[in-house]
Amino acid sequence: MAGLRERKKEQTKRRITAVALELFAERGFDAVTVSEIAEAAGVAKATLFTYFPSKESLALQGVGQENLAEIVARRSPRALPAPGAAGPL
Repeated sequence: MAGLRERKKEQTKRRITAVALELFAERGFDAVTVSEIAEAAGVAKATLFTYFPSKESLALQGVGQENLAEIVARRSPRALPAPGAAGPL
């Protein structure tokens, strides 16, 4: 059985994930900032980065392919590289 600390860490991670996915579904991935996710989840931005190294890793946490495709489809066209252009490395 996990201790209290481990359970609280898991609850925090789940809360951050749930809030982020809700915001992504409502407004689209590119329209949501990490600061907004942290504030809505009731944690500091540094705490969010303790659990997730990037916004992208947060979006992929527990997301099935159908949901991921929906999030990608909602990205604004200006956020996508031009055809033939190299994306960010």
